[in-house]
Amino acid sequence: MIPGLPDGSVLYISVVTHPSHPMHEVNRRHLHPAPDFDVATYAARIGPWIRRYFAPVVIDGTTTPPPEDLTPYRAVMIGCSLHYFSAQRTPLVPWQEDLVRFVRRVIFETELPFFGVCGGAALGHLALGGELAPNVKGPGIDPETEGSIIFRTTELTLTEEGIADPLFRGFPRQFGVHSIHSDYIAELAPGCRALAHSADIPNLAIAYGDRVRLVPGGHPELSDEYLRRSSPAFIRTGKFGTDPTKGDVMLNALSHIAPTPDANQHLLPNFLRHFCSQEAA
Repeated sequence: MIPGLPDGSVLYISVVTHPSHPMHEVNRRHLHPAPDFDVATYAARIGPWIRRYFAPVVIDGTTTPPPEDLTPYRAVMIGCSLHYFSAQRTPLVPWQEDLVRFVRRVIFETELPFFGVCGGAALGHLALGGELAPNVKGPGIDPETEGSIIFRTTELTLTEEGIADPLFRGFPRQFGVHSIHSDYIAELAPGCRALAHSADIPNLAIAYGDRVRLVPGGHPELSDEYLRRSSPAFIRTGKFGTDPTKGDVMLNALSHIAPTPDANQHLLPNFLRHFCSQEAA
């Protein structure tokens, strides 16, 4: 439980897939009902008690504008996405541009705590004036291709700032997270601080001020059991995100997913406890 955090006080915006995305139908048929996909997955991973702190209605940010009035909320969170957010690949579409403007308002006008994971972290970094780039060659499932999707359990190493940061309170200096991403943050936006890197991808946890935290490559909502159960449905479509992939390559990557790291269970509660509760104010 999170003392000092009212029920329903964290606004969650889901950006998993727009209806036009080739994976949208797979999401609809094989995962939790949209748009509650992320929060339901967190509840399954961490425990059903975590659901009480999020607003009853999860907003699908790909189709529904976020609320103008943010006074009922103590924090905003945006989760994972199968869309690209790198201008080197494709221009942002209108719903992405709208969410970048919304996150700017959250950060600079309302000054609410903001937690971005995967696609939410990409939106947060864009809102702060940064950019994203396709993954470097090497760590992806096609190591010879720039921008190839990373699908693995990644070991992160905390920086000195990361060790001291409340987001990682109780964490060892090195720990694993499940990682799925095609882009990365090569250079930090002005004012951002790196909290964690992996051996081959930098800036996998980022801080801005004392209220904004971004985790662009990790998926703390995903367990190894969930990945093994749901991934075959994605692989059968012949696509993962919008990258063409071979099923055997993805299945091989899936076979190397490690048992769910403890970090996947503690990251979100740490954010709620140390950034959103009355004790954190």
